[in-house]
Amino acid sequence: SIYVHWKGKRSYLIVMAKKKVDTHTFVAPVKTIQVRVVDYPHGLRVFENIQMARIISEKYNLLLMADHVPVIGEVDGNIEIVNEKGIETLKDIRAFYMNRANVLSVLIKD
Repeated sequence: SIYVHWKGKRSYLIVMAKKKVDTHTFVAPVKTIQVRVVDYPHGLRVFENIQMARIISEKYNLLLMADHVPVIGEVDGNIEIVNEKGIETLKDIRAFYMNRANVLSVLIKD
């Protein structure tokens, strides 16, 4: 049975059910990105399940997340890689980056 209670300009909907209602909620999966960093001392480093990456350069700041528009550019500053465990920071780097298909590729010059 459905009862509607009117009080002034607002209405309240009260639902009376004989059956127990399933209280499980739908949780959408969190979309993540993959970050690949290539430099001379460490070689290829791959970071999985990354929620976002911040590119902080002298001229601009950029926040990259899943399903972001493809971007290509050069950074002279920092890159922060954020996942649920914490933040990995690449400080004071000069690099080229490309974000495409939820994969951020970073090629460090120095």
